[in-house]
Amino acid sequence: MWFNNLNTAFVVGYPIFVSVIWITGCLFSGLLRRRQPRTLVSDAAAPFVSILVPAHNEADTLDAAVRSLAGLNYERYELVLIDDYSSDNTLAIMADLKAQWPAVPMTIVALPVNQGKANALNEGLKAAKGDYIVGIDADSLLAPDAVTQLITTLTSQPDYGAVTGKPVVRNRSNLLGRLQLLEYIGVIDLIKKAQAYLTGSITTVSGVIVAFRREALEQVGGWNPAVMTEDIDITWRMYRHHWRVAYEPRAICWILVPERLRGLIKQRQRWSRGGLEVLVTNWRGFYRNPWGQRFLLLETVVSNI
Repeated sequence: MWFNNLNTAFVVGYPIFVSVIWITGCLFSGLLRRRQPRTLVSDAAAPFVSILVPAHNEADTLDAAVRSLAGLNYERYELVLIDDYSSDNTLAIMADLKAQWPAVPMTIVALPVNQGKANALNEGLKAAKGDYIVGIDADSLLAPDAVTQLITTLTSQPDYGAVTGKPVVRNRSNLLGRLQLLEYIGVIDLIKKAQAYLTGSITTVSGVIVAFRREALEQVGGWNPAVMTEDIDITWRMYRHHWRVAYEPRAICWILVPERLRGLIKQRQRWSRGGLEVLVTNWRGFYRNPWGQRFLLLETVVSNI
């Protein structure tokens, strides 16, 4: 009987307890952000940025993504479009887009074998010329000031190796999409704000919108093709190499989410496995990492339990 009572108290009480922590941290994070002065990076001081866009069978979404990138208010950037051996006409669309937008420096990397997003990003990095790298998905739409916001934050501290932006769901045609909109805005965004404020770290960058210092990327060896979730993995490899990772909610990225239950379950299984992979490969972080990152690892363990 006592065990059942303890189990019930844990299952009900822990989510309430940790929710209070995240909500409180988010509120203080908002107050701090309002009080801190912020000057966006100027055109004269803006570093050159390479935007990597890996794509596999993205013929339906790539045009809109490149249009949003062509409309950025950031001046010094290039696009690196990576075709991960698509079976549709993605590669042909890339060639058409390059001809359509001659004012936007654009490099096309065609891979001979499909080996996943992490490998595609690594190949794109080889072709990139920028000292700062932005990675997005081929179905993502960036707000005009998104890169400016990311680079302003990333260059504000010399120990920032990466900064991630705020994904906002744009396909809301059914109930599942609307629920995920609430999740991304009311849960994921809230938690990342609180984590950044309370611990100085976040559990993971969002692979749909993230900027890296090239020096940090090369130091950690780029993206790891062997893991299920390359974004979670690279976050913690940054920490192992003593780089900090920041969250910038003012950098908005409009994303597509699964609209069918089967796709959602598959996505969450991948996220769950990625989180477990991080625990397995970073167990030494429980006694080596700074206290804030130890707390994030511990919270991940307890949440899985």
